[in-house]
Amino acid sequence: MADKLRWQQLDHRKLPALLLVSLCGLYGPAIANLLPSFVTAWIEHLGVSESVAGDLATVNLLAHASGLTLSLWLVSRYSLPPILRCGLALAVLGDGASVFAPSVPFLAVARVLAGLGLGLQFGVVINWIGRNENAVRGFALFMMMQFVFAAACFFLIPLLAPTFRSGSVYVVLLPLVVAAAMLAPLLGLNGGSRPLAADRLRSASARSLLGPLLLPRALSVLAFALFNVAAIGLWGYIERYGLALGLSTRMVAVSLSMSALCGIPGGLVVFGLGRRLGRLAPLLLGLATFALPVGVFALKTVGAPLFFLGLALIGFAWNIAQPYLQDVQSSLDRSGRLPVLGMVVAAVAGAFGPALVGMVVDGQHYQLAFDIAVAILATSAGVAVFPAVLAERNERDANRAQNSGVLRVAGDALP
Repeated sequence: MADKLRWQQLDHRKLPALLLVSLCGLYGPAIANLLPSFVTAWIEHLGVSESVAGDLATVNLLAHASGLTLSLWLVSRYSLPPILRCGLALAVLGDGASVFAPSVPFLAVARVLAGLGLGLQFGVVINWIGRNENAVRGFALFMMMQFVFAAACFFLIPLLAPTFRSGSVYVVLLPLVVAAAMLAPLLGLNGGSRPLAADRLRSASARSLLGPLLLPRALSVLAFALFNVAAIGLWGYIERYGLALGLSTRMVAVSLSMSALCGIPGGLVVFGLGRRLGRLAPLLLGLATFALPVGVFALKTVGAPLFFLGLALIGFAWNIAQPYLQDVQSSLDRSGRLPVLGMVVAAVAGAFGPALVGMVVDGQHYQLAFDIAVAILATSAGVAVFPAVLAERNERDANRAQNSGVLRVAGDALP
């Protein structure tokens, strides 16, 4: 009871609450953040090909998307903390079974369990942030912390490999399990202690996502989905690409760690800017910056310096583009359900990214994969324009109406 009262004293809009909720939710997106290490672990553990590892990644990410979908239904009927705890139990069971998987079918089942559990956790945290008045800063902080932890993992996994071998990637997840278990009561803030249907769905506009904003909502989800196809597909094989260039395992691990660390300044940019420049300009800048190194990789075989710099730009840009893509969705649906739905669709789309890249690069044809990724990123940018512009216009109209109301009240109070 004392812990519950202490959590209730936090202001859900302020940095401490956003920081702790982000820490609580870090286990949820672990499969995507550490996908290069998972792919390598599966290849080394069972001796499978890149194509089979890509199929395993797709199964895992589809299960993750299924957990996200289930969370979308559950948040309307149950409070957030028990949903997260249920997901935590499934994820721990799946990850634990993966360490000792004797065959590909057994590993696939284990990754389905882990994916479902991680998806449930990810969904409730995304919903919590999507309801928040400081959604863009919450998403940026959540992404930034994911990059910080991923950087530490990419550094630690090679150090742990002599002892734990392919199980090293699962060992580094243990702190996230502890954090999720300890901080789950925080999700009771910001209305999370009640089912969403109890208050946020009372208005006619909130009861359904199929309202007058259907087209911009659909486009905002599509833009995010396209971004995930390119980003997650490439990220899943970027470690293999570095090894194919002739770089040492240690050098690739350092490059991945630095890429993750470069997500920190990207998150700080978003946290500092907020919505001062609107959403469209920083969103397009983030997507363009992400596409730049991918385009360079597509043009020629690069050396270690360009590989290192390219990954740094990818990490920086990823943590700019994604928070603004999600903030557009949050602004178009204040119940917080659209960001979860967007993450579901993006997760399903992103799940096919590794399989697509795996088919293309099976003969070391990485340049073709980079060409395809650049085209997908450009399409994502084009699709994102209309919903971002509409979100900004709606926010200006709401602010103008609010200011007019304040002026009227002040005028009525005059003698």
